[in-house]
Amino acid sequence: MDIELVKKSPSPDSCSVLSQDGIKLQWRRKMVRSYNISVEKGKEYDIPKSNCAYLLIDISGSVAAIAASSMRIIKESGFIFFPPQAEIKISSNNSSAECVLLELK
Repeated sequence: MDIELVKKSPSPDSCSVLSQDGIKLQWRRKMVRSYNISVEKGKEYDIPKSNCAYLLIDISGSVAAIAASSMRIIKESGFIFFPPQAEIKISSNNSSAECVLLELK
């Protein structure tokens, strides 16, 4: 995966590392953390509000992402951006899915 961050310096690191079953920290850099999320059928993941923005990328399957009372279905190779202070719910009702979640500082 190759990403380009145009921001020159990170915001103060006030984003806690996510620790939930099914969410695994893959790597961390100065301005971004990468997580793998194994979304099991019927399981919901809550990403709490923070000062970080998030980019959710669907690798396989499809997931529902809810933020600010708006739900979007993301299919394989799709993505969605969540601004800072978004309260996010990620789930899959049809089948399991694999996603990458980038936490942008």
